Amino acid sequence: MSELSPIVLWVAGGLLLVAGRRLYWLFVGVAGFVVGFLLAERLGLPGPDWAGLLAALLLGALAAMLAVFFQKVAVGAVGFLGGAALALVVGDTLAWGLSGWIWLVALVCGVVGAVLTRALFELSLVLLSSLAGASLVVQGAGWTDPEATVALLLLAGAGILVQLVSGRGRRRRKG
Repeated sequence: MSELSPIVLWVAGGLLLVAGRRLYWLFVGVAGFVVGFLLAERLGLPGPDWAGLLAALLLGALAAMLAVFFQKVAVGAVGFLGGAALALVVGDTLAWGLSGWIWLVALVCGVVGAVLTRALFELSLVLLSSLAGASLVVQGAGWTDPEATVALLLLAGAGILVQLVSGRGRRRRKG
């Protein structure tokens, strides 16, 4: 994600950290954008640089629209895209070096994310959006290991806490 502005990464990551559960359509859109952008970058698609960015934007917009109109179906999609995006972003951030196998890791993480999301929608949405948000913020900051790992864990933990605490008050008011 070297060509994306750190500010874009920070804003998207920050929104996912604190509001990923409440704005789940945004999480789906951001996850779709990240997957589209990273796959276009990795596959080295021919054409101008803006074509990959446009493809990523279209995938993100399509994913967000599906989240609004087809929520039940989108629950599986958000898990899949979140898991795949998480694998790609964390793989880049921590420099796993799985270049030939990253598609398989993204696929497996996507399937695991989809299964978790269907079984535990609200909790998995909090976990995946917090981890994805933390990954985007860390990548935008340009940190490397070991700072990247520590920051990723601290930010994800803070995002999980914020989202769980903010949802508790809303459930009390409803009940």
